[in-house]
Amino acid sequence: MIIDLIKHTLIALTAYLQLRNKSMFYSMTRLSRAKQKELINEIEKNRNTGTNDSNDHADLLRKELIDEQHFFDNISTYYNKIESKQ
Repeated sequence: MIIDLIKHTLIALTAYLQLRNKSMFYSMTRLSRAKQKELINEIEKNRNTGTNDSNDHADLLRKELIDEQHFFDNISTYYNKIESKQ
């Protein structure tokens, strides 16, 4: 009886932690995509301005966009590895 209670408690805890992990991943996905979209819009705005300073700023933003894309790829890979183990 007590062993069953412990077993069901552990199952419920595992399910909760899996749900929390999925929720965190989707939240990070949404935030990363929003940041990427914001960076792309800012890059286009700077490129359309056409000055040397705005082009330099757009180049820096492009590097930041690439870093954000790599970050998202790493998070996605890690999350997929965790999901495949379950």
